Parts: sequence; structure tokens; C-alpha cells
Amino acid sequence: MPPALNGNICGTGWRAATAFLITYQAGWQNVHVYDGGWFSWDKAHKQDPAKYQVQVGDPRSDVVKILK
Repeated sequence: MPPALNGNICGTGWRAATAFLITYQAGWQNVHVYDGGWFSWDKAHKQDPAKYQVQVGDPRSDVVKILK
């Protein structure tokens, strides 16, 4: 059974696009890909850290820190 939400990301986006296409064609719902990958996100974070924040810690716990 596929997860409720599936996000695909890699360094520049092309490997994640392959995983996205495979899962999408398999009929998975809520499949996403971050266009540009970590490289694009890191560039955006350096330009606007308040908008592209860094989360430290397990998102399922109450102990999550957001670095700006």
C-alpha cells in the first residue's frame, strides 16, 4: 500500500523525476517532486532563509527546531 503522501527529491531533480513518474504511472495518489532538487532549494534558502527554513529534529515529535 502506498503512503498517503509521497514526495520525491534528489540533488538536482532528475532522479526524483524518474521515481515520480514510476509511482504516478503505478496509480499512487498525492505524488510530488521538488523541481530542481536540493540544489535549487539551497539556492533559494540562501536568498530568502525565512521562506526556505531548515527544520532540525523529528517532525513527528514535539522537539522540532526551525532554523532561519
